[in-house]
Amino acid sequence: MSLSFDAEAEALFGVSAPDDDPVWYEELHAALDANLPGSGDLPGRYRAFVESFAVPSDRLDRVFAAAFAESHRRIAEHLLLPAGEGIEVGYVTGEPWEVCNRYLGSGASLIEVSTDRPVTIDRALLYACHEGYPGHHTMWAIREASGPGPGLDRALGRPARVAARDGRGRCRPPRHRDRLPPA
Repeated sequence: MSLSFDAEAEALFGVSAPDDDPVWYEELHAALDANLPGSGDLPGRYRAFVESFAVPSDRLDRVFAAAFAESHRRIAEHLLLPAGEGIEVGYVTGEPWEVCNRYLGSGASLIEVSTDRPVTIDRALLYACHEGYPGHHTMWAIREASGPGPGLDRALGRPARVAARDGRGRCRPPRHRDRLPPA
């Protein structure tokens, strides 16, 4: 038996997708039309507006270096990052995605950015945060450095919230159980 998207969403999650309201789109288009600079059709003006924030290709390295450095600085105020961890940024074409993190191990990630479409300044910061700090790279580096167990709790500088091993491979409750919120 095959269900429609709406029927499957209703069956699985108890919600149905809202119906599109053409008036909402008309109001949105009118607001954009009134506020976007330039002349010509709305799609062309919108494209020109977005492209005005594109990072020139000869500045991508500097922009990404600054974005990753600042996001690294900020997350290091909250998490203990593994010693020697780091990222390298590469640029690719012909991929279906905008950005991809490849965790290489030993605290290293290669973050590849597709240059098939313009990279706007807001996307550069989004990519740095989502893929690097505090994103996928940070998660994998902490997990790897911590080994099995409470790596994120250790990185946050707080007691482990999971059961620990008792030396014989059996789990024992954490000693600070009385400080845990009720389940």
